[in-house]
Amino acid sequence: MSKRRLGITSPTIAVSKWALFLCMVLIAGCAGMNEPGETAEQIVEERANQRWESILTGELDVAYEMLSPAQRSMISSLAYKRDVLGSPVRWKSAEVKEVECEELTCRVSIEVGMDIIGAVPGVPRFTVQQDLEEQWILTDGSWWFVSK
Repeated sequence: MSKRRLGITSPTIAVSKWALFLCMVLIAGCAGMNEPGETAEQIVEERANQRWESILTGELDVAYEMLSPAQRSMISSLAYKRDVLGSPVRWKSAEVKEVECEELTCRVSIEVGMDIIGAVPGVPRFTVQQDLEEQWILTDGSWWFVSK
């Protein structure tokens, strides 16, 4: 008695895998596209919030991927993680306050809460709220964070 694979042949499986792969590529490509009617300010605010959420939750790979392509070409993911984790700053909160955009750049004002560890002799840790300003640029149809 021969075993049959329910009429599915090897070429059929290969074609199905390619079709699934192409669907996944198309879906991934659409994920980076803007919703109709979204302004640059709305898009950048959403990306800035995503970036800070990833930093606050320790998902540094996500934060790294939001760096501009030029910055990612100069710093590896590992070096980026070392910089963030090796800092005496422990980020506690972040809230986007304002986004102002021009054609290819945006300025984002963010209020952050942080613990600073070991910066003052005799004080092991202190908490600070501070306003930061971030720069974002439009490159190849997407908005990217540019660190200073």
